[in-house]
Amino acid sequence: MKYIVLMESSLVYDKSAESYFETDIYPPAPMKTKNPIAALMHAAERNGLKVFMSCGFYGIWYHTKENITGEAVKERAFKAMKQLYELYGDNKAFYGWYLPDETEINPYFDEDFIKYVNEYAEYGRSFNKNLKILIAPYGTRFACTDEHYIEQLKRLDCDIIAYQDEVGVEKSTTEETRVYFERLNKAHKIAGKSAIWADMETFQCEGKVYFSNLIAADSERVKKQMESISDYVDEIIISDVDEWVLKNTVDNLQDALSATIIPQSDDKIAAESADFSIASSTMIPVKENILKKVPDALTIV
Repeated sequence: MKYIVLMESSLVYDKSAESYFETDIYPPAPMKTKNPIAALMHAAERNGLKVFMSCGFYGIWYHTKENITGEAVKERAFKAMKQLYELYGDNKAFYGWYLPDETEINPYFDEDFIKYVNEYAEYGRSFNKNLKILIAPYGTRFACTDEHYIEQLKRLDCDIIAYQDEVGVEKSTTEETRVYFERLNKAHKIAGKSAIWADMETFQCEGKVYFSNLIAADSERVKKQMESISDYVDEIIISDVDEWVLKNTVDNLQDALSATIIPQSDDKIAAESADFSIASSTMIPVKENILKKVPDALTIV
């Protein structure tokens, strides 16, 4: 593990908002940890990890178009970026900025999105020119990697584009992603600009996509996902669970095991505070390392 991409430094809903660092923009999130981002940055620095700090969300999180075009949203986001860099800019783990208001490639980048990326990149690098800019667009399967797309890549002022493989949401298959990423790789080489990464979905849905619980994908499928794209990308990143996924995972385990499952903030705390704890991973090397250190561990999947 080398990188942490933080999805949000604040989160805005229809009727409420909360922040995860010390700021006067929104009230603090109702969490036991008073300053979650400070805890994250200290842990990342201690473990030699690189963090892409989130520039969002400073408008209602699912109102993407309004967020990338709204001046009031940009004003709040820029204020937050300044505060975040003042707080954590000296931290060795602060590697760059992640722009979470993603748009769909269909079949090209939205021009408003390009403008948004370039404005945030310029401001984000005003604190430190060496900070990296990361975006992770969806609609990978629609990308038309022709001359116009290559021209857009040249105009996008970002260091890394981590394309979502969309296998978890069942919009693509592992056979198809090989073709998509091969085409994108060729376009990036011609453009000579942003590095190409993959945002690989290691989850699957229990039932209907978007309307059912997320669970860990079958390890064989994850292996196929990696094999399909690894020749065409520099890095592969995956999504960790959010609180909604954690809650549903805990509920599912309680039903399946007829036991009380107590979630904790990390594996170490969970192991120290329980007579019996469960550590789950969709990554085979992580599983193997756990089994080496905990010989009595039970492999469920």
